[in-house]
Order: sequence, then C-alpha cells, then structure tokens
Amino acid sequence: DHIPASPIGLGILLSYTMYELSQCPDWQLALRKELLVVAEHSEQSLAHRLADLTVLDAVVTETMCTRAPCPGPFPRVVPDSDCQLVGKYDIPAGTIVSSSAWTLHFNPIPFPSPDE
Repeated sequence: DHIPASPIGLGILLSYTMYELSQCPDWQLALRKELLVVAEHSEQSLAHRLADLTVLDAVVTETMCTRAPCPGPFPRVVPDSDCQLVGKYDIPAGTIVSSSAWTLHFNPIPFPSPDE
C-alpha cells in the first residue's frame, strides 16, 4: 500500500527479489505453483487472493531483510543525556550515531539464524 511513496525502492526490491529467485530454483518453483493456484481462482477479490500468498510473503520479507531497499544509515544525534550502548559503550550527548538496515536485519538476537 506504499508503492506510490517509493517507486525507486520498489524497483530495487523487485530487482533483488528476481536475483534471489534466480539463485534458488526450489523457491522459484514454489512461488510459481502458488501464483498459478491463486490465478485459477480469479473469482475472488485480489485482496483475498494476496492474503493467501504465503510463499510470496516469505520471499518478499526475506528479500527486504537481506537486501533492504532503503538508502544507507539514518544518522541520529544522542539526546541531551549520555547513553550506553549494549551496556558497555558510553556515548556522550551530541554524538551522531547511525546503523544500517543490514546490521539490524542480521542481528542474531531477533533473528536467531540470520544467514539461513
């Protein structure tokens, strides 16, 4: 539902998705089968059909995690009070900090097996 907001990001995501599918024939086949089944039931509304595309959802979600289509880090300034990062790094107020989407998406705390 945010396609008009970022056609460039969507193009990047689609390019990466096509590349990843070209490297994974099993996922490519699974997605093709899923899309063919959904296409046969064209009497349902598009919204209802999209809700059932679990393989497509997995492919797009995984691509967005591994190949985030957003530009590099979003710098922020540490607020007026100092902070501590990961309980061991003191960061003084006014310091500019940032993190790329890749480092967040490959964090093993929320994603136990980020490389799989």
